[in-house]
Amino acid sequence: MTAIFKQKILFLIIILFTSALNRPAIASAPVWTYEALTTTSFSLPVNGSATIQYRVTNQSRTTHTLSMSPVITGITPSGCVNPLGYHQSCILTLQVNGSLLQSDVISGPVLCQNGNPNLCYQPEFKEQLNIHLIPSPPTPFIQADVSSLGLSVNDIAHPALTGNPRGIVITNTGTLAATNVIYSITPALPAGATISPANCGTIAPGASCVLTVTPGTTPSASPGANPNPSVITFQGSNTNSTTVAVNIITYGSVYQQGYVFSVDDTQGCSSTPCTGSVGGTVASLTDQADLNPNGVVWSSNGDGSFNGSNDIIPGIDPFSTTLVSSPIYAVMATNFSAQYGSFTPPPQSLFSSCNGGSDGNCNSNNIMAYYNYIVTGPPTHYGVTTLQFYAPGRCHLYTIDSNGNTPCSTGTCYSGWYVPAICEMGPDSGNLICLLLQQNMVDNLGLLLGDPASPSPSTSCPLGSSCLAGRYWSSTEYSTFPSNRAWYQGFEMGGASLQAIHPKNQPNAVRCVRALTP
Repeated sequence: MTAIFKQKILFLIIILFTSALNRPAIASAPVWTYEALTTTSFSLPVNGSATIQYRVTNQSRTTHTLSMSPVITGITPSGCVNPLGYHQSCILTLQVNGSLLQSDVISGPVLCQNGNPNLCYQPEFKEQLNIHLIPSPPTPFIQADVSSLGLSVNDIAHPALTGNPRGIVITNTGTLAATNVIYSITPALPAGATISPANCGTIAPGASCVLTVTPGTTPSASPGANPNPSVITFQGSNTNSTTVAVNIITYGSVYQQGYVFSVDDTQGCSSTPCTGSVGGTVASLTDQADLNPNGVVWSSNGDGSFNGSNDIIPGIDPFSTTLVSSPIYAVMATNFSAQYGSFTPPPQSLFSSCNGGSDGNCNSNNIMAYYNYIVTGPPTHYGVTTLQFYAPGRCHLYTIDSNGNTPCSTGTCYSGWYVPAICEMGPDSGNLICLLLQQNMVDNLGLLLGDPASPSPSTSCPLGSSCLAGRYWSSTEYSTFPSNRAWYQGFEMGGASLQAIHPKNQPNAVRCVRALTP
């Protein structure tokens, strides 16, 4: 072979190799996508903090369980931990602590399939994280420990409404003293409520001023009315301003996009004054499924919202506790094998031992764990049952933000809704399954109780809208016939509400509830 021929061959190889390198890569569509709900590009003082949110949507017909990788020191993720089925979404929240960040954050966040570090995606470039750390302000900079504060009225007629005082901490994070720090309140606190001291005066660098808000007997807004928080604005003669929205609530108050029916005024009260907001539970402002016959089944076989599935879910009947599960897992497994033959029952690790009569969140998680594992059919197959087809799935899908958008699009997103347990819905109807002082919807949301026989049940209550009238599913299974019966609450005005059981394949109404965000 001549030297010239060899040179030609080498030259041809180089051309082909270079052409291959310069060839554009063929990008495949991401399996899950991101939508930024907040700004993702900003400067952050090293002593500052920020909250970033994305909506993550599974675009694949395969169910995926995601986790953040790598974990970035100074950024704490939450949300998006449950399996996502086809076109299901979750809200990923990132809490950014500037004092813990080691450098600027450019790109990410990256979510990977659990157990598969090679299947990972991050947002499009324009929505990726772009956090630039800046030095601490060389001037006074005040900030509050909370942006909103929820308190309970002091109502001696209701033991849970104790009206505990709660604190607001104003801290000077700057390097100079903050002078003449005062506050103004618009609108004024409701009658009987007070705040002390009258001002914060001078706050040294790194020091704090603690103000105590003490509720009276009057809420910020009448039950059922739109929230009317008192906004407290803090500012010094040489500082920035910062605000805290104060809501004093009672039963029936509209708070965090729901009607308050349960209050935990002991939350955050290991010190005096209490820190943070009250705990409790709210019912959604609207139904997530209509009344029978246009409602939704308790459990679905995967063939629409009206085709039920008779299965035993462990740990969610009225006699189940966190210590002793009822029904036990073995009963579920036996029933499963009898119905679905060669299919393997869902593993015990998927289920919790719930307080079945009172913990609807735990109950709903168990129900969803079962139907996220198998579609009972026919045909029976492993997979995720469409959430829209059954009661707990409807609640899991529901989100609403602080601006009233559903699903969430702007502002604070309220998710984590679930089907309430039977004792969260009403008092005991003689079945001896509910505690006497259990806070519930019937006792504490009288303004929503309507007439099921009315031509328009949804407007038949004293509030005139969003009424509870008729049969609503609970997440509590019936202990005697757990495979095909569950408890429902019959809502009705005039003391006629009652608890009873119904076949799981009946299309009843659903009103979701959620725990308050502290």
